[in-house]
Amino acid sequence: MTENIKGIKTTINFRGDLKVESYWKQWDTDDVFTCVKYTKAGLVLLIDPNGEEISVAKRQVNALI
Repeated sequence: MTENIKGIKTTINFRGDLKVESYWKQWDTDDVFTCVKYTKAGLVLLIDPNGEEISVAKRQVNALI
């Protein structure tokens, strides 16, 4: 996971339990997030449409799967 993903625009794949988490309920499948980097925990750090940082599993990031 050393590839540079900074700036990649993506949507989120809400399969599984992601959509039941309160934070994710505010977003739809067509909302665009910006990738920042991989975290040491193996997650993807994103900037949400409101400019806030959030991390999520790579399998949820459509541009990376």
